[in-house]
Amino acid sequence: MDSFCPQASTRRNSAQNVRQTCRPWGDHTAVVAANRSPASSSQHLCATCLQRPPAFSIVHAACSYQERIKDAIHQLKYRNQVNLAEPLGKPLGKSLEVAEVGFKPDCIIPVPLHPGRLKKRGYNQALEISRPLARKMRVPIDTTLLQRTLKTPPEQ
Repeated sequence: MDSFCPQASTRRNSAQNVRQTCRPWGDHTAVVAANRSPASSSQHLCATCLQRPPAFSIVHAACSYQERIKDAIHQLKYRNQVNLAEPLGKPLGKSLEVAEVGFKPDCIIPVPLHPGRLKKRGYNQALEISRPLARKMRVPIDTTLLQRTLKTPPEQ
């Protein structure tokens, strides 16, 4: 199966052959406050988050959601490029190590697809991305803890 290299606008015969510079992520990691303001650590929150602290303690972004990552995710979700799951998932685990977020999850819980969409697509992209992440972090994947009950429109 070919993979698409969005930056170079070329097809590659496997995800491993996508040039390092064409992979859809950079060395960007960020800790983000609830209003999406980048912060250098969880101690640097925006004024809104300081006044009304969020219900979570940390959000971690492995990359900036720019055209290259958007294109790669679109290829994975809508162009049957399942081979992009590995190069998308591995950096998530690596970026968590680099960011030293201070915890190891008990498990990875991929967001499920609606059964109709799963049947049509044939795979759940969140599950596919979570496989290399779980291997990197050495934690199990649990697909039983979250259930999709509503059929929502695709995010395109």
